[in-house]
Amino acid sequence: MRWLDRLKLRSQTLFRRERAESELRREMEFHLQEQIAENRARGMSAEEARCAALRTIGGIAQIQEQCRDQRGLDLIEITLQDVRYALRSLRKSPGFTLVAVLSLALGTGANMAIFSLMDSILLSSLPVKDPQQLVFVRTNRVPVGNFMMSRSLFNRELEQMQQQATQLDGIAASQRIERLNLSVGGHAELASGDFVSGAYFRVLGVPAASGLALLPEDDSPTGNAASGDWPAMISYGYWRRRFGGDANIVGKRVAVNTIPLVIVGVMPRGFAGLTIDDPADLMLPAVISKQVTAGSAGAGFSRPEDRTGSEILARIKRGISRAKAAGELTVIFRQAELSDKSLSAADRDSISKHFIEFDSAARGSSLLRQRFSDPLRALMAAVALVMLIACANIASLLLAKASARQKEIAVRLSLGSSRRRLIRQLLTESVLLSVLGCALGATFAVLAHKATLTLGSGSASGLSMQWDLRLILFVVAVCVLNALLFGLVPALRATKVDPNEVLKSAQAVQNSGHLPFGRMLVAAQLATSMVLVVGAGLFLGSLRNLYRVDLGFNPQNLLMATMDPRTAGFDQARVPALYQQVIENVKRLPSVMSATLIDNPLLNGQAYFLGAKVPGYVPRPGEDPSNTWIVTYQVGPDFFSTMQMPLLKGRDFADTDKDGAPPVLIVNEAMARHYFPGRDPIGQRISLGSGKTDAEIVGVVRNAHNFDVQDEKQETIFAPVLQAQTGKFSPRETLIARTNRDAEAAAEDIRAVVRRIEPNLPLFDVTTMEEQVAGDLSTPRLMATLSGFFGALALALSAIGLYGLVAYGVTKRTGEIGIRMALGADHGSILRMILGETAWLLACGIGAGLGLAWATSHTIKSLLYEVSGRDARVFAGSAAILAVVALLAAVLPARRAVRVDPMVVLRYE
Repeated sequence: MRWLDRLKLRSQTLFRRERAESELRREMEFHLQEQIAENRARGMSAEEARCAALRTIGGIAQIQEQCRDQRGLDLIEITLQDVRYALRSLRKSPGFTLVAVLSLALGTGANMAIFSLMDSILLSSLPVKDPQQLVFVRTNRVPVGNFMMSRSLFNRELEQMQQQATQLDGIAASQRIERLNLSVGGHAELASGDFVSGAYFRVLGVPAASGLALLPEDDSPTGNAASGDWPAMISYGYWRRRFGGDANIVGKRVAVNTIPLVIVGVMPRGFAGLTIDDPADLMLPAVISKQVTAGSAGAGFSRPEDRTGSEILARIKRGISRAKAAGELTVIFRQAELSDKSLSAADRDSISKHFIEFDSAARGSSLLRQRFSDPLRALMAAVALVMLIACANIASLLLAKASARQKEIAVRLSLGSSRRRLIRQLLTESVLLSVLGCALGATFAVLAHKATLTLGSGSASGLSMQWDLRLILFVVAVCVLNALLFGLVPALRATKVDPNEVLKSAQAVQNSGHLPFGRMLVAAQLATSMVLVVGAGLFLGSLRNLYRVDLGFNPQNLLMATMDPRTAGFDQARVPALYQQVIENVKRLPSVMSATLIDNPLLNGQAYFLGAKVPGYVPRPGEDPSNTWIVTYQVGPDFFSTMQMPLLKGRDFADTDKDGAPPVLIVNEAMARHYFPGRDPIGQRISLGSGKTDAEIVGVVRNAHNFDVQDEKQETIFAPVLQAQTGKFSPRETLIARTNRDAEAAAEDIRAVVRRIEPNLPLFDVTTMEEQVAGDLSTPRLMATLSGFFGALALALSAIGLYGLVAYGVTKRTGEIGIRMALGADHGSILRMILGETAWLLACGIGAGLGLAWATSHTIKSLLYEVSGRDARVFAGSAAILAVVALLAAVLPARRAVRVDPMVVLRYE
């Protein structure tokens, strides 16, 4: 009983201190009024009497101030006492503390990780001046097969906008090129870069961290080539990583794809282009994009009639609405298009329907944002539900713990402690639990952040967990909210007792009021868990369907390796011979069954769209005659046999389909059905891009998935890469080899062949088609994996909560159970009684959970593939899983109850 004696002494001390301060204040006030009365009796006015009384009392204000200071010091002392007491209390209940902290760590860690990704991908703005004023400029989107596309502007259209726009503070262009061959002092390596217009840094309001930024005069084809070197900037990260933070970096000469450049500046830390998840290493003048792309200074410069191929960025003037600025650009854009005198009446009518649209550029562009926007929101909702389940679980445990401490609380109340004081002490324990959970959760969050990115994109993508102000405020808010969610109600209920009743009959009070509220919490846990388990079932079913999709070709034993002749200094004329030589040598390898080429590998999310004109085709009602874009691939000989993509009619491409031979094409069945209904497409002719010669269709191939596993039938044209009737050879090709043994061994064989042909030609993105399919399924796999994990975690937490509730009830009813058994009740009847009550609670939780899942299932419809958001099988299976887990959690304490010896119980009573 030593703890009780110390508690009494501490309570008496605090009570006496508060009473002493109150008596001191009353005594000082009494003397003040007494002195004022004496002064008035001497003939003073009321104000004079009060001032004289204050002087007579002397120092009353200082005394009051000292009292207030003392109370402030007492508050700090009391808070420290509460913290020490809470630590001792948690140390005495290691099991409860461990379960609570781990539950909170998992919940808060998951919330931190997902919120950090949302902060980086969805919330963070570009580190530029007034990012809210920035917009991406594009033409209106038009349907192209299954996609909505906006066409690139011509250079002349962009120039007229730059010259005539009055509602903007500037327009700039940026075009990403993924791989550049950067040579420094004879040592070459691959780097990423952006071609940007000279106004790029001025429009963004980004100064150089060192040296100079690119300037508008850098757009001139003749203004910077006097020395033979063009200006370039490098990112801060690349400067540190590649050049070791060399202070003399400005003025260093480098070569990019054999084009000489000089580094004129370093970009500021934190800024590396408009693409937030793929930072650029270099910034190059857009005027030399043709030279760098071709790897030759003889390629010339961009012409007014060329398309920019760039993202167009603009800064709107302050006070100008987006609609007004877009309207002005639309007028300029249409005038530029209509300036062509050769346009037909139909073309002019089509141009009148074109207009300029804006997209916000405040957060830059991001492929991860496109992929993760909806999944991240769904995951944020899931982790919030897990957090609520964890809080409800801890609240149930705190209720049981508070019930065991009712005698202590009653003693403290009887000794004079206020209810508010006890609530504060109990909340201190809750806050301490929440702080420990958040501290441990921060470690878990870092691991969960990396795991989520790895599952979702196949790599960390340069997005580390940034502990910025938003994330810190989020963690603090979660910590405080958790403490209130699981600590406030138990503290209020624990202190709402009559000390006299508790001390007279503790057992009666312990049985009153707490069990019904605990049942409500557990029922809420079960309902919330039901929602998460249903979601996990739907996402797992969607992923299963995606793995069963017929891709239209055989992805097994396909090895892919990309090569870019520009990086080795090859000009346009030498590329076809290089491709042909590589294919012939790879085919001779024992590990390779067949080999071919393609400009954009299937399922990588990229393709070229070229205008296709079919002589004699009459557009259907509602079709835009100017919208003739078709997905077009340049492929090598034997492409369809290598891919094992079935030909429905005609033949595959052969080695003879090269320059000088009659131009040929192969179309897929969707293309043939659209443009040649009721006719045999073999022998029909199509004109592609700027090609002036029609090409003959020599084959029809089965529809395949081009962009991703989920895309539908897309009209597609295949052209021979060695013939290049589209106007030019692809600057980059992917070698595809069907192997007959281990892919890694075959990859080494292919590398050896390429090194023998051209030692300076690197191979990159070496992977298998099966890995490409897995990468394409990364987002649905992320959703299935994480939703499954959160569903399992919710089940575990709910099982713990239900176990605690049943164990609590069994403990409190031990006497009742003993009497029932003494009066003849068998084990089966006792077990049925306990499990029957649990089953009723379970039915309520599952019923509410099914209703909630049914009502919210439409929110994840866009994330599912060939699975209904209200799939009855998933709902039934989820209910069965939850029922089994819950009953297993209830059986253990129920079995312990039926093993009670009635004589021992009655003797104890």
